[in-house]
Amino acid sequence: MPTLLILPEKLRVETLPGETLLDAALRNGIAHAHACGGHAHCSTCRIEVLVGIDDCSPRSPAEQSLADRLRFDRTLRLACQTVPQADLTIRRLVLDDDDVELVNQRRSRAAGTAVGEERELAILFCDIRGFTAFSETLPPHDVVHVLNRYFHVMGPPITRFGGTINNYAGDGVMALFGMADENEDVALHAVQAGLAMLDAMQALKPYLETAYGRCFDVGIGIHFGEVVIGSVGAIGQERVTAIGDADKKLATWGPQLKKNGPQTLADVVMPEAFDGHTINLEGHTLEVIDANGLANRRYLWVSSLNAIFGGVLVFSGTHVWTADTANAESRALWLKNLDAMAARKPVTVIPGHIAPGSAIDVSALTFTREYLVAFDEELGKAANSADLIAAMTQRYPNLGMGIALQIGAKVAKGEMKWG
Repeated sequence: MPTLLILPEKLRVETLPGETLLDAALRNGIAHAHACGGHAHCSTCRIEVLVGIDDCSPRSPAEQSLADRLRFDRTLRLACQTVPQADLTIRRLVLDDDDVELVNQRRSRAAGTAVGEERELAILFCDIRGFTAFSETLPPHDVVHVLNRYFHVMGPPITRFGGTINNYAGDGVMALFGMADENEDVALHAVQAGLAMLDAMQALKPYLETAYGRCFDVGIGIHFGEVVIGSVGAIGQERVTAIGDADKKLATWGPQLKKNGPQTLADVVMPEAFDGHTINLEGHTLEVIDANGLANRRYLWVSSLNAIFGGVLVFSGTHVWTADTANAESRALWLKNLDAMAARKPVTVIPGHIAPGSAIDVSALTFTREYLVAFDEELGKAANSADLIAAMTQRYPNLGMGIALQIGAKVAKGEMKWG
């Protein structure tokens, strides 16, 4: 049976007949990263074959698709897809103490509860700058891995200075300082944590450059003031959060904003759910049109402007987001709604998702329709999501928002659950 020399641990392990490099490593207690579960949906299990590349099994179609997209040379392989035919020397590439901890760790997150307690807190917000551009060419599981890695290194600076992570939203994190102990240094601790987070981000950049050939930056904002601490949410799904005091905000910002901001509570406009069918705005009537047969889908029709505001039903210059319409029936209903929009003969069509410089006329409806038809045509011919992604990329080589295609293809082929 072939023997593996695995670096940097310098461990020798024997493989079983037909066993992949990933399975051999895991069976021998090596915490080899595999964010997608070993299904060739990500590149986190990749290894470099230092000795014996010609004694490896050929790349599977899924691995080949990923290798082409990420421009792997022949010595870079996915451990989950590679079966050794003879002795090999390999080096794991996604590897450091943080990676090992992420692979092994099973986190449980809990928060203390509080009801209507007033307290002075510092609130820190941190989010990634340019994450869409960074992530749009990566497989979805790699995007998740990068986010987990980013959150993993942002956490310790927060807790080290007494902060509590309160919420994650997309690529952003919100932390509260002063939840455990109120003292005059709360704001200082938040600033110290922010500076430490910037240092942690700088330390993460070489990892990102090595693993993905690019990196990103973060932005951090801090607010200090009196808030109400409360446990909010549906029963059984509550979480502790901080709610600011509107009177104190008015007292602070009103004199500074003057006529450009509210001066009394009566001037503050709070958003409310709207179930009506018309909105009057600056002399124009906006009709809210429910998409026929598609739940929670609607668009606006402004007859005085001969304009449609398409929302999530209309795209221009980007891949169309299909993950929320996972079956052919829902996409067929989408096409009928696009035809109904076109029947209004609009002059202006504002897509919900648009690439810079793309059309904002009836051709946006045509583009979205043709894309959906092409998606279903290629879906019927594709054996898996990789084939579907390759076919759609060939048809539409220059579209933005590639993550929409990657996730939509996996959902349509049953390789990923969505919603």
